[in-house]
Amino acid sequence: MDFYDRSKYPKIAFLMICGPILIITFLLFIFYQDIYLFYILLVTNLILLISAWRIYSTALALRITDEGIFYQLIPSDKSEQLLPLSSVLSIDLIPLDYTTKFGGWGKRSRKNDIAYVFNDGMFLKIVTSTKTYYFSVSDAQKAACASVVQKIRENQNNNPISQN
Repeated sequence: MDFYDRSKYPKIAFLMICGPILIITFLLFIFYQDIYLFYILLVTNLILLISAWRIYSTALALRITDEGIFYQLIPSDKSEQLLPLSSVLSIDLIPLDYTTKFGGWGKRSRKNDIAYVFNDGMFLKIVTSTKTYYFSVSDAQKAACASVVQKIRENQNNNPISQN
């Protein structure tokens, strides 16, 4: 039972930042004589460029093995984090409207919920005794994820003692 998925921000998120970058770059050429406005636009453009790089380079790596569910937000997390299968109370692949539930893309937290939102559609929902995790699953890996979720459920039904 092995599953691996790597989700990135949708291209629209990157394009939403590229538009203002181009506009501000154009304004820099127009207002190059007004030094204060020039520096304000320059700093704004640099912030947008850093944001664009961050969106482009950030990804969620999700790996499921017999040992547990490993996840890592690249490049923020230095190493993978593990949710042991023995701590999983329930696991499901669900459709979710992420904008209503979490308010946008990226790593989101609400009360005892933690979501890694990188695309819309199907999410891997994992409930433990302390938190509920939501992980985006890419379109290409939905069927493979559903198969692994089914195997985990069968194992939990066959070994109810390990669900402590």
